[in-house]
Amino acid sequence: MSILVGFKGGEPGSDALLLAAQLAAAARLPIHVMTVAVRPRNLMPGRATDAFGEYTRRRFAESEAEARSVLTALPSAGDLDVRFAHRISRSTGLALIDGVSEVSASLVVLASAPGRGGRISVGPVANRLIHSSRVPVAVAPLGWSAVATAAPPRRTELTAAFDGSTENEHVLGETLALAATFGARVRVATFGVRGVVMYPPEGGLDSEDEALAEWIDQTERAVAKLRRPGGLLADVPTVVSTGDDWSDALSALDWVPGDVLCVGTTPHGGLARVFIGTRGTRILTHSPVPVIALPA
Repeated sequence: MSILVGFKGGEPGSDALLLAAQLAAAARLPIHVMTVAVRPRNLMPGRATDAFGEYTRRRFAESEAEARSVLTALPSAGDLDVRFAHRISRSTGLALIDGVSEVSASLVVLASAPGRGGRISVGPVANRLIHSSRVPVAVAPLGWSAVATAAPPRRTELTAAFDGSTENEHVLGETLALAATFGARVRVATFGVRGVVMYPPEGGLDSEDEALAEWIDQTERAVAKLRRPGGLLADVPTVVSTGDDWSDALSALDWVPGDVLCVGTTPHGGLARVFIGTRGTRILTHSPVPVIALPA
């Protein structure tokens, strides 16, 4: 088992590296830092090929040096087992998917694409992995390295997002399994959103609040069943966080350094792989903390 990190340098790359370091230190797993150079289509032999070869050698050397510098500065640097891999491929996503098997990775860690600071933007590489990976995919919010450096996490805490449905129960078991690997505590969170409206809905604003309250009550009943002796949530605390939109609902929860949110996924094509549904996508892109998407 190991952790595979897709690294391309710069601040987003540091976000992914520090998240991987946090998880690797907790689980005592090796980190494989992979930098990918995308081969241009129709690359013909000759000067173009020679130039591309020189470019890749320079990029790989600079990337590895930057990653080593980031990781060496960590207090846990001496305890980390870090290995470097360089790949040339027709796509970064494909290289990382192949890399999972090559290094027996149990988790892939990626950085956010450029976007809103403190939140996650899903770029093409993360989108490819989230829809193709058969192992969990973790994504760090943009700028998360600055937060983690200012307040280093003392331990990893996992929050499982649960919507009360039977189809979503798998994320609870997967989160508990990850918690055992990372030596983490677990809590279960239900996020409720009223929605932003420009005028009163047909049933009135009160009906919208009533619908939210009914949904939360339904979810709490589902949690209560799982709290029965021998159930998944027998000793796990639960919280409910609501807001007028997803950002409010996610931000209203009490987060501390080291928190990671685990989101449920949807089976796709009959295969056990990550496939985020609409609710999971909204939670992912509005989370102020790193998110792990778990295969269904």
